[in-house]
Amino acid sequence: MAPILAPGYLTFEDGLITGVGAGRPPGRPDLELTGGYLLPGLVDLQVNGYFGVELTDADPDGWNEVVRRLPETGTTAFLPTFITSPIERTITSLRRAAGFVPSLVGPQPGLDHRPHAGND
Repeated sequence: MAPILAPGYLTFEDGLITGVGAGRPPGRPDLELTGGYLLPGLVDLQVNGYFGVELTDADPDGWNEVVRRLPETGTTAFLPTFITSPIERTITSLRRAAGFVPSLVGPQPGLDHRPHAGND
């Protein structure tokens, strides 16, 4: 298990973590967190829906709501899934989603410094 670095710092380049260190950063930080924990984003491998939106029946606005708001929960990547349904319904849902899902824009890679539940 990796040690907890407190205080500690990360260095970034082009939106990617390039270093981790203990103590104060060597230079002036771009962002200083004074409390809580800095953790990697979560990957959810089964998202049928969220925030009152079921992906099987969702329109582009519903899908966008899920994509836009999942980072509020600490989830930075997810695999959309459909609940078990008759095959005809599943095919219709897949065809509908294929028309707009590739164009959805989610959070950009990099540091998401917004507070999340449980950061105390």
